[in-house]
Amino acid sequence: MIKLVVALLVSMTLAYLGTAFVKPVSSGAIASGNVLEIPFSWDARSHSTVLAVVSPPHAKYLRVASFDKYQDGKWVRTGGSFDALRQGGEEFTVAITPFSVFLYPAFPVPQPAPGWAPSVVNGRLSGDTVTTSAMRLKVKVVYSDPYPYEEFPALSVTVNSILGEKAQWSTPRVINLANELLEKFRYRPLRALLNYLTNWLRGDYQYSLYYSGAPGGDPVDWFLFQSKVGMCVHFASAAAVLLNDMGIKARVVYGYAVSYINGNVRTFVTPTHLWVEVWVPGYGWVPWDPSPPQAIELGSPQVIAPTGGVQPPSQGTQVRTPLGSKGPGEVNWNLSGAFTNVLIAAGGLAVTYMTLRDFIADWIFRWPVAFRKCVERKIGKRGLTLREVAEITGIEELKEAQLKYLREGKWIRKGIWKALKWCLRR
Repeated sequence: MIKLVVALLVSMTLAYLGTAFVKPVSSGAIASGNVLEIPFSWDARSHSTVLAVVSPPHAKYLRVASFDKYQDGKWVRTGGSFDALRQGGEEFTVAITPFSVFLYPAFPVPQPAPGWAPSVVNGRLSGDTVTTSAMRLKVKVVYSDPYPYEEFPALSVTVNSILGEKAQWSTPRVINLANELLEKFRYRPLRALLNYLTNWLRGDYQYSLYYSGAPGGDPVDWFLFQSKVGMCVHFASAAAVLLNDMGIKARVVYGYAVSYINGNVRTFVTPTHLWVEVWVPGYGWVPWDPSPPQAIELGSPQVIAPTGGVQPPSQGTQVRTPLGSKGPGEVNWNLSGAFTNVLIAAGGLAVTYMTLRDFIADWIFRWPVAFRKCVERKIGKRGLTLREVAEITGIEELKEAQLKYLREGKWIRKGIWKALKWCLRR
């Protein structure tokens, strides 16, 4: 028992110290449990952290989890299902690194085609997420790229034929914009509406991996009418909210799409990605990516491979790549300089992952989110804001931490020990 405790303490220490050498691993959104938060400031310029590999390599989008309700300026996961009667398809081998686990505790799988669900060989499918204790699994799936990179017959349905109750999730002017779009496209094909939204967002809004701004109320309203600058989380959120406010059921999907090909393996790296799935009754969830193409490109300079993937830059950005001669999931780490420390930290993370993966991940990378979970569990109430948690516990540093995150996209460590003591005492 003592040896186990010592091993855990050592691995946690290595993991904690190792984060000093790791660039931010974030999509610009913080996904924790059933909540995905949308920042007003962010820095997701790192393309150097490997998240997963897949073989064969034609799967360009790896899907992790969906978030289906926009509430109080953030996405909430209320369940999630593929709603598919068919399972199976082509077999893929997917392997992940410890960094993937720390971002979100579900296993990425190739994006299923509408009406299909993945069949997991050595894992468990729960709703629309896959869980497993392994770092590598085989999954059978009928893969499809999102629209507009792939065509879907279901998009020929008229908008009017799939309308349901209007969600009214955002501000009055976002809802008014949704109503204007509905009147314009009510009797036209769904494809025409998605084409318009894609071209409008990509043409009139700036995509950026870095932005420093002040909080602006509702994030979707702020993106559409104030900043007009965002990354995938803002493009996808705006598109999904507008559709739901029109009465078209849609949700955002969190996963990986920034990648490059090396031999028969596609490697996915940070930042992570967000896209949309649109519900078409009788057909299924149609994937759609309204973000500009550069959202899934590897960085500058970019080199497009003959196979259609994005190759790693020859200069500038440093990327850890898998050896072409090895099998899927075997990553060849560069053991020079500071990255040796990262390798040691990754070993510690792997050990910790097998035991307290979710708990440690939250406390190391986003302690205010972990503390909120603790407080909610202790008092038996869900859906607390960080400000409410600060008022309940008396830990005022939470307010400063939230403000710092909203402005700079980073969580400060000030207050973490008070939070740990509060949880341990109760």
